[in-house]
Amino acid sequence: MNGKVGFQRANIRSLGIENLFDVIAVSEEVGMKKPDKNIFEYALAKLQVSPNETVFIGDNPTNDVEAARDVGMIGIWKRNHLIESYKSEHIIDKLEEVFDLLKQLEKNDLMHLFIARKWVRK
Repeated sequence: MNGKVGFQRANIRSLGIENLFDVIAVSEEVGMKKPDKNIFEYALAKLQVSPNETVFIGDNPTNDVEAARDVGMIGIWKRNHLIESYKSEHIIDKLEEVFDLLKQLEKNDLMHLFIARKWVRK
């Protein structure tokens, strides 16, 4: 996540999703920011997974979706009201849609469900 630690962590807590992630990399904490591939590689190393086993969800087409794809991850665009349109292979409108999309990706052999379970604690 790009931004100041306090602000970004407060956002995550307010969304009630903090416990869903094994690693949260905030740019100010790690000294790099998206779309720099190093922040993605940092998170992958912390998770001990390879890019092709990983999805990255974000609301910025360049900093999130394309940057994630550039390191080999599956990029998912979380549509927002600030960007009129963006062509992406994987799009969600609400975070709740992630689980169905992960199941579809697993069904299509684009990722292994055990990796999705590592990302999302049930």
